[in-house]
Amino acid sequence: MKGKWRTILLILLILPIVVFFPACSCNDDTSTPVVTDIPCTVHFFTMSEDTFNIPKQTINKGGVVRRPEDPIKKGYVFEGWYTSNKFEPETLWRFDIDTVQNNMTLYAKWSIRKYG
Repeated sequence: MKGKWRTILLILLILPIVVFFPACSCNDDTSTPVVTDIPCTVHFFTMSEDTFNIPKQTINKGGVVRRPEDPIKKGYVFEGWYTSNKFEPETLWRFDIDTVQNNMTLYAKWSIRKYG
């Protein structure tokens, strides 16, 4: 009789583990998977006939753009790359810290070279 009660007690202890623990999961299967390799295209617009063919770059979202060689435009000084062709200060592209979030174009800003 002792063996029978021991078996019943063991079943009663193991049954909740078998029934309830599979229903609990440490993984949140309802979350949206994070996609990290989303390619974005970066174009360079120099507004110069002297330098017009800077190759586009494909950068994964969150990545940094490789700084191209500074373009050349006769009679002008290159001042930097901007995310807007209006060249507001806040649109200056900082290659060391700015990251790509979407397809984009970087515009070359020029100032007239002053001789003297």
